[in-house]
Amino acid sequence: MTVRTLAFAMLALAAVTACGPRTEPYRTAPIPTAEGFGAAVPAGHTVYDNASLADLFVLLAHGLENGDSRKWLQRFEEPVNVGMTGPGAEDYVPFLNDLLDEIRRETKIPISAGKAPHNLLVQFVPGEDFLPLTSNQCMVIFGQPDWKTLVEDPVPYSGRATLEIDRQETMSVIIPDTIEPYKVRECLLEEITQALGTANDLYGLASTIFNDDNAHSWPTRIDYLMLRVLYHPDMKSGLSKARSRDIALRLLEEINPDGRDAPPLPKIQQKRFKSWRRDLLSHDEIEDPVFAITKARQIAARARRLAPDSAYDCTGASFMASVARHFDAPDEITLLNEALELCERVHGPEDIRIAQMRLQKAYTYLDAKQYAEARREAEDIVEIFKAHALDGNVAAAYIIQTAAAWKLNDPNWDGEILERAAAWSAFAYGDDHELTNKLRP
Repeated sequence: MTVRTLAFAMLALAAVTACGPRTEPYRTAPIPTAEGFGAAVPAGHTVYDNASLADLFVLLAHGLENGDSRKWLQRFEEPVNVGMTGPGAEDYVPFLNDLLDEIRRETKIPISAGKAPHNLLVQFVPGEDFLPLTSNQCMVIFGQPDWKTLVEDPVPYSGRATLEIDRQETMSVIIPDTIEPYKVRECLLEEITQALGTANDLYGLASTIFNDDNAHSWPTRIDYLMLRVLYHPDMKSGLSKARSRDIALRLLEEINPDGRDAPPLPKIQQKRFKSWRRDLLSHDEIEDPVFAITKARQIAARARRLAPDSAYDCTGASFMASVARHFDAPDEITLLNEALELCERVHGPEDIRIAQMRLQKAYTYLDAKQYAEARREAEDIVEIFKAHALDGNVAAAYIIQTAAAWKLNDPNWDGEILERAAAWSAFAYGDDHELTNKLRP
């Protein structure tokens, strides 16, 4: 077998990360085709009762994902001047400018990239130092310490250290410089948005990037609505939670007519699911398959018991199916189909989570040597991922199609099909990524 065909044994295992530590940024590559890319962005809708949206605003603007609550509202009171420093930063300047243009257009926030001094600074830091310290892909901090200062004493820059302050003056987004380009773009999208003042992450909230399920990459219509409220001239730093809600409700009645006489948002149960959420995030550390699957079943069962037919229930079921696939459990397809049925009922068949679960199903078919089924699933969902600008998923879907076509003896597998997979891999994972190199002649 050639080196190229040997690569497809790895593709069946969904190996989309490099093996071993990396010490320099990935080379970026242009998008293969922009046709239809981002057509569904911003996703979702705001047809929810404005009173429940006002409650959501308080959760996002005053709450922190560790469960703490900020006494006073915090945001930038000056125009937001964004800078970007560190190895590889120049490669993402066009993307940053496009993002800031969209934020400005959707929210009316005066935000743009400019010369120093910056009140919002994106810092690319050594990935070999950052990644062993945290399970986070990237993070937002208060202030603008250099990397050495932050590592030596992170406490003064944490969210908890700012619980009593009534405004934010400088913020930083910290990104390890060795992660794949699609992850860098995801970090810029989510962390810049959260650095503006919506600091919380909420399980149970479906159409948002303020949610650790990572279904969306680009801010959704709800996210932009929350930021529009936060930066309305009537909203100011230093407001109490009660006052923030009162003003938010009044503003929402003005700017979100779809929220008048609309159904409420699904109930957010952040406190009730606090330990459940921690279990989800720490499950990657479990290596014993029997214990891992047992634990995943417990997590899913708790969600089913406390919040049946909810976003929590969907997350629990899909998480159980993901763990089963990771450990090659015999009932993995059954569990995935059950999760798909539940999540379609909860979120609707057009929700991006459904396509992401079908991608997992395509991988499972590939592992099971059901190549026609794997190819069909991947072909059905790739345009959905393009519309939501999820380039990592687009690349994965094309790679599955290529691996399946090779196994099905498609005469075009090593021509146009392979070239397309290599081009999307270069854009999403890096032009010099190990997987991209394996896809090339």
